Amino acid sequence: MKGASVSDLIVAKDAALDMEIKGKLDATMAKMAVLVSNARGGEAYDQMIGEGNKKVMDAIDALVDQTWFIEKEVAVLGLSSLEIEGSDGLDAPEKVGAGG
Repeated sequence: MKGASVSDLIVAKDAALDMEIKGKLDATMAKMAVLVSNARGGEAYDQMIGEGNKKVMDAIDALVDQTWFIEKEVAVLGLSSLEIEGSDGLDAPEKVGAGG
């Protein structure tokens, strides 16, 4: 592929935002790396998602945080057709497990 990257386009309009999103992406990768490391160390998925598992929630929180910055990038670029779908588990946790 040829042409400007999303980062190039953001830098041209808001260099500080570009640095922020790169930091958010790095944070997400670091949180995900913890999960990968634990899995390679023998921790099963059901153990990772057990109640109160901070490592998994940290990874989810990092993903949610980076999503807000991606939405800021969309606004800076003047894009209007992008839609980021939410999740009942994150956006409306009271709906999860409510039986419909």
